Amino acid sequence: LLVEIGLGVGDSFMSGARQAWITDALARRNQENDLDRVFGTAAIFNSTGFCGGGVIGAALGLIDFKLSWFAGSILAGASFLVSLYCMNSHGEPLKRISEIAALKQSLQKFKASPALIWAVICTILVMSFSRPMFYFWQPFFGPRSGQFGLAFVWIAITCSIAIGNYVIRNIGVPKNKEVIRISSSILIMGFGIAIIGHWPDLLTPLAIICIYNFGHGMFRPQIDVFEQRRVRSEYRATYGSLSSFLQGLGNALILFIFGFLLLDYKWQESVIVTVWTMCGALLTIYGIACHLLRKKIQD
Repeated sequence: LLVEIGLGVGDSFMSGARQAWITDALARRNQENDLDRVFGTAAIFNSTGFCGGGVIGAALGLIDFKLSWFAGSILAGASFLVSLYCMNSHGEPLKRISEIAALKQSLQKFKASPALIWAVICTILVMSFSRPMFYFWQPFFGPRSGQFGLAFVWIAITCSIAIGNYVIRNIGVPKNKEVIRISSSILIMGFGIAIIGHWPDLLTPLAIICIYNFGHGMFRPQIDVFEQRRVRSEYRATYGSLSSFLQGLGNALILFIFGFLLLDYKWQESVIVTVWTMCGALLTIYGIACHLLRKKIQD
């Protein structure tokens, strides 16, 4: 449990610092307009890493589950060395202030900006309502594909996310169409989750989960760009970490409520399908609401 808490805290700090470093590095080179394409490219690398890591982890797990954790620790150490020796100072804040001042300005900006409040709430809802898909795709697809076939399902999932990332990398996120694009991604995800469990075969749900993950691949870089365009350099990293922390907290709360409500149910396929259908319907309704309220959200 302590390790999981440490990983969560570390991820919050890392996500904020990474986004801020990229944004400020582009600002120093007068390439702010390339922010959406760079975030899309970074997301493609992330999805590729997930794909390779999942396949390698599954292969090592056939030998011993502990080997996958050992391999992960080696890669984490390698990432640390790469960041230590290869990252330069180009992504440092354009204006440096103390951490306390950065936190105060982050909170002030968050409370004063309906757009940033919406972005955090949006991410909490989207990640929470799509989390059951992440948790239960294996027990759903396992009887259809077999244990070995799950590796190919995982490849299809991560490749679909990468395709969504690639689309954002190429079409960009115009400033006057941010909420429209984000709400469209949410609608794709909601539609996919809602209908995936209603076919008994393998290929139809596989195609639908690819559609869902295509929307997921479009959503993440777009919401990151939406936030980064609205915060200033001196507190950007702190705000990113604060946003990630609030998202994780909200996500945990919603998942706790889900778990409490379903405490007396066994996690068989019929229950999984019901949960997916409900989450997909809620995401679809939320996507439609975001589209209708886009003028109030966009600032």
